Amino acid sequence: PLWLETLSIFPVRFCFGVSISVLQGLLVTVGRPLALRYALGRIEAGDMGAEEVLSLVGLLSGVVILDGCFTVWSKVVLTDHVTVFTFSFLSTVLVEKASKSQANGGAGKNAANLLGNDVTRMAEAIKWLGMTPSCVGGIVGGVVMLLLSLGWSSFIGLVVAFSVMAMNLRLSSFTQAAEKQNLEAADERVRLLKQTMDMMRGVKYFAWEPHCMKQITEYRVKECLVIRRFRALQMFSLNLGRMSPVLSCLVTFLIYGAVLGNELKAGDIFGALLIFQSLRTSLIIIPTSFMGIRNVILSMRRVEDYALESNLAARALLPEEAGGGAAGG
Repeated sequence: PLWLETLSIFPVRFCFGVSISVLQGLLVTVGRPLALRYALGRIEAGDMGAEEVLSLVGLLSGVVILDGCFTVWSKVVLTDHVTVFTFSFLSTVLVEKASKSQANGGAGKNAANLLGNDVTRMAEAIKWLGMTPSCVGGIVGGVVMLLLSLGWSSFIGLVVAFSVMAMNLRLSSFTQAAEKQNLEAADERVRLLKQTMDMMRGVKYFAWEPHCMKQITEYRVKECLVIRRFRALQMFSLNLGRMSPVLSCLVTFLIYGAVLGNELKAGDIFGALLIFQSLRTSLIIIPTSFMGIRNVILSMRRVEDYALESNLAARALLPEEAGGGAAGG
């Protein structure tokens, strides 16, 4: 497959970026809550000297600085480098295929459209995909930390969070259909525009400008409507992800304090709050990344189908009946 061949260009860099991204996710949902919990425990104990206060400040600052370094490294490798390598590889494939195809037939007529629409949108989707390993690591670490700190009372809150995420994942099928319609409408619009430019003398001679403009505008309106539908579904998914941690946190603390009657300790509560807020990004990014994966696979298939097409235009042959009649005569 084309996507596997693309990943084979930079395997070491890709594995390094994934590892750093997973560590960054674990640091956010495991390292930072543990450091905060330790600092609050020391503050509650009292009798802290200046050196111990400075050590706690250094601990919290070091965790935040390390988180920032891992975030930058992972984004540079998984977003910037992967985007550049992917765009360079696919554009090279398209240009080489177009140079071997006939100018007015075969696959060559789709090269510019694939490069301008599919590859460009694929680069935009990779920005979301670059944060996926961090979100996966963050969710695994966050679930473990919540179960260890709050016990089974956090299970209900996690069920709420993952139920909302499942709804977002279900929305990805609708966004993929909208993206496919969008790409098809863009193909038709570019085809009509290119056809109009190729026969510009005839258009001017017969005064067909209003008719050509009407056809192109109709397909552009159709394309914009599909784009609006895609963005509306994407924003709806993002807002569901933002709402999920708040509901999960409320349900968890109600069960932990009101139903089970556990003591609300500062270290446990603030640590759990930090974990839920850290999970907020993961619950938003993972469904969006799933949409991006579907869109990238769709664009990769279109590019791969184009690359496998014949370089020659289809020959116009007479039907067999017409050929038989001519032979009999």
